[in-house]
Amino acid sequence: MAAYDRDAVIEGMLALYKTVLHMDNGPATNLRIPPASGWDFSIDDMESLRNMKTPDVIDLIRRLPYTRHTFIAYQTDPIAYFDSEWYGVRHAANPWGGDAITEDYELPLTFQSENVGTILILDTRTGK
Repeated sequence: MAAYDRDAVIEGMLALYKTVLHMDNGPATNLRIPPASGWDFSIDDMESLRNMKTPDVIDLIRRLPYTRHTFIAYQTDPIAYFDSEWYGVRHAANPWGGDAITEDYELPLTFQSENVGTILILDTRTGK
């Protein structure tokens, strides 16, 4: 069983986003890197996250880079949790709609566009 490594996840997502932006000729400004202290959330968003997710998941959300206006695979959008105008925390529990929700230790990293993309979910207990 692999161990969860926050920094490895962050580095992997950053490498993925850089690669996709390069392949797509997307502007570097589409890639957003958090400050060293992590992204700031509104008080309401933080309260929502605390009710849904473990401290490890919240810590990861605060430190993940993200990209805007870029599919990372066919109809697959990365989730920008700190940016409520883009996607925000509403996808933390349920990136696909309906009644299904993720576990408190799981973090959806992407969601589907037009119900045909891929949803990537990270298990922060195992790192898979």
